Amino acid sequence: MVEVGSVNSKNINNIILKGTLDILICAISFWAMGFAIAFGPGGRFIGGGEYWFGSCLDGFKEGGAEPAASDACDGTMRYDEWFFQFNFASAAATIVSGAVAERATTTCYLIYSCMLTAFVYPVIVHWQWGGGWSYQDGAKDYAGSGVVHMTGGLAAIIGAAIIGPRRGRFEGGMCCSVKTSEMPTTSIVFSTIGTMLLWWGWYGFNTGSTLGITWVTEGSGAGPSEAGLVLMNTTLSPAAAGLTTLLISAIRFKIKENHFILSLPPVLNGILAGLVSITAGCGDVRPWAAVVIGIIGGFIYEGSSKLQVMLKIDDVVNAGPVHFWCGMWGVIAIGLFADTRGTGLAAAGGFYGDGGALLAANLKLIMAIIGWVTATMVPTFGIMRVLKLARVSSAIEDAGMDVSKHGVASAQVFPTHDGKSSMSSSIA
Repeated sequence: MVEVGSVNSKNINNIILKGTLDILICAISFWAMGFAIAFGPGGRFIGGGEYWFGSCLDGFKEGGAEPAASDACDGTMRYDEWFFQFNFASAAATIVSGAVAERATTTCYLIYSCMLTAFVYPVIVHWQWGGGWSYQDGAKDYAGSGVVHMTGGLAAIIGAAIIGPRRGRFEGGMCCSVKTSEMPTTSIVFSTIGTMLLWWGWYGFNTGSTLGITWVTEGSGAGPSEAGLVLMNTTLSPAAAGLTTLLISAIRFKIKENHFILSLPPVLNGILAGLVSITAGCGDVRPWAAVVIGIIGGFIYEGSSKLQVMLKIDDVVNAGPVHFWCGMWGVIAIGLFADTRGTGLAAAGGFYGDGGALLAANLKLIMAIIGWVTATMVPTFGIMRVLKLARVSSAIEDAGMDVSKHGVASAQVFPTHDGKSSMSSSIA
């Protein structure tokens, strides 16, 4: 819904199809090899050996109707755990679709999505959640600010940069001389509904990562309800971030136009920025820290959004600022604010006097994610660009991919009082 509201109405079917394909491709690729790489018994860098094509998830290797004791697997993962992790993999993959919307080919998207969910993302999962080197070093990423969001966000930035901006988006040189043109969008209503749905779904992701509702042994966690702490933090951080981006936007308009304007789009992305920022530490920081993390996340979103424009990176939904930059901040934040009353941490955050061990381990994880995603996704998108598989032609881009590629007209668009697009309720 966020992406539908952010693109031109002539590309609605295309963006919905790509989002749907994400789920379909991820289901097959993560079942076939992604889950095995992420959670199969293996080394510090990569997993494997079990769980290929869903084997061993019932505790036994593929065999006869009555598996013998000798067929037992070494791993302990189950079908429900595959499903839970599949949703994270799908979320990482779909981050890119909004960034490269309205000009990336479907072929490009299929190749990228398969590559990310089958190999690139699972390797990072193994480092942290599969018992790999990052986990052994003491790093902590509770629900995926780094593992999920930095991975998808950096892939989005790389894809948008290599594929290039939409026609007419930028003029002038780089940096401060860049002039931007507002591109037509479908409906802020869709974007708002999508943001609220994402926020609601985030409660499932973050709270689901507790793997339980209450602690059954005294002193083993945050208190009677670790999930309750996660729910509170997942509420406070986006609230603080959304208010921060609203204030920054209003001040910016005041400086530029000499009067305050309360704009909705910055609030929506501010909410998402706050959600991403708290995801790494949602079960390991106090509520007051969640508010601070959200406020700083709002500033990071605004600054990184302007940076990408200065670099002429056309990120349609600001996926890079929301997911990569705020994801990085989230991983750093837990290294600063983590409380030992959290969930089994080997060390508290830097502000709690642990000497910076957790922060150092998390900084290593950040650098590793940046290096791995860059080393894999730059060649992926680069080769597709050289082979002319990455971007549609100018004629198709101008006509819209719904008509050119899918044979349908998405919506009737009428001008509003400000000259921008608005979509009617009739879908062709």
